[in-house]
Amino acid sequence: MERVVIAFLVLLMVVVAGCIASEETPPTETTGGPLSVNAHHYEVNGTPFVNFTVTLNGTTFGPYALEGKIAGDVPLQEGILLYAGYPDEASKPTEFLLVGKSGRVVWRKRFWGPTEFWASTEGKGIFVKQGSQKPRINPVLYLVDMETGRIVLSRELPGGGRVGDIVLRDGTIYLATSTGYVHMVENDKLRLVYFDSLSGARVSAELHLAATEEYVAVAYRFTNGSGERKGLCLFTSKLERLACRELEKRPSGVKIEGNTVYVISPTGSVPYPVEALTSTGQRKDSDQNSPTGDTTTFACLPSLRISKRTTEDTEYYTHFTLQTGNRTVNVTLKGPDGKRMCTPEGVLVYTYYPGESTGGEGVFFDHNLSILWERKLPALPRGYQNGSIVLVLSDEYTSQGCVYLLDPLSGEERFSFCPDEYKFYITDVKVVGEEVYIAGASLFSGDAFIYALRGNETRKVFVASAGEHLLGVRVRLRVSDEYIRVTYGLSGWTGEADVFGHCIFRRDDLSMVECTG
Repeated sequence: MERVVIAFLVLLMVVVAGCIASEETPPTETTGGPLSVNAHHYEVNGTPFVNFTVTLNGTTFGPYALEGKIAGDVPLQEGILLYAGYPDEASKPTEFLLVGKSGRVVWRKRFWGPTEFWASTEGKGIFVKQGSQKPRINPVLYLVDMETGRIVLSRELPGGGRVGDIVLRDGTIYLATSTGYVHMVENDKLRLVYFDSLSGARVSAELHLAATEEYVAVAYRFTNGSGERKGLCLFTSKLERLACRELEKRPSGVKIEGNTVYVISPTGSVPYPVEALTSTGQRKDSDQNSPTGDTTTFACLPSLRISKRTTEDTEYYTHFTLQTGNRTVNVTLKGPDGKRMCTPEGVLVYTYYPGESTGGEGVFFDHNLSILWERKLPALPRGYQNGSIVLVLSDEYTSQGCVYLLDPLSGEERFSFCPDEYKFYITDVKVVGEEVYIAGASLFSGDAFIYALRGNETRKVFVASAGEHLLGVRVRLRVSDEYIRVTYGLSGWTGEADVFGHCIFRRDDLSMVECTG
């Protein structure tokens, strides 16, 4: 499977590069035995289109029109996948159309932004909408039912950058990105680990993945105008780091056979026994994984130790020690207790007051333990989503809940919102693209709501109520391309009016589809 995916990617890169390099758009034709595909480029009112005709076993079908500057086709077991789009234009669509072997259109799908088809396996198609490093835009993985064209899984990949390689292993998908992360998507859960990166402008990445039942390996080369970095990292199949080392030669591939990792280069392959890689004194860091949500885990490079806590003139202080390689950094922050939160950009250490959501002090370090910023936090960090640190102010002592999104690189607030309900207890926040969804209930009125915010637009919808004065609130969100699913549990003072249930709303206008409870 890995060789098939790699071979297809090479073919796809050649096709796309040829389309971009040519200013003219003559008809193109793909032939292969009984199959041929003809693509004719044209414009309508300045908008580019491609007309495809498909000839199979002497019978010609079409034309099929798709919008876009570049075009191509992929023969599959399910039929012929035609595509057209705009390279590197996030506001323009990429269209895919699956033509069955009888010439019938099976489905047509449109994604916004440069989206690529990678492989089809077990009746599912793997598509990736590419992101970027500067500005930081996260790529998105889609799984599409090849019979219906329905998206069965959509996962944003934190950390930004472009997906450089994908490996499928027993239903698990591994992806390597140009910002130095390996992602694992399994059963709608996401896990990722940082392996390396190169800072500066115009960074390019060559990434090669391999996976077995026991191990995952990534061989890489990062380059920019001032230099390059080459290396090999080995992980368990659950992305627990085992070892990393530098490479002398530029890797062009990687494979794992038994307990040996082979790094392929233009001059041959070099074997690296797993025992030799892991016996170099490098520690495992599986115990450093810091969860930032129910299904996402970021691995931290630096170790963190809270060395001591002190009290001076009724003020509490927490002393942190961080270490990576041979470098150790000590920092003291005001507050009685402390934690860390790891992100693709680095690690945030912060203090807080147990039982309260009011913020303490925070310091953000990059992966080299250089301080990027330090500031007083307006609320308690609750996780990392879509390139932002999520802070939530919400407890029984505050009259108004609030949500803040911080830029990890600058510490500045990208977004802040305080729901208008009195004593609104916030239980869930989802950041999806440019939209922010907030769920919770008023401890005073007993009413549960969800808020949807995009730019200056705020929408609010009622979910359920348990009467006045709540003792317990649980409202959880799940946001898909079309729907918002809400599960809730509200407990009142007496316990006689407890309500539980779930609701489904349409994402575009928040209209209710169904509610049970």
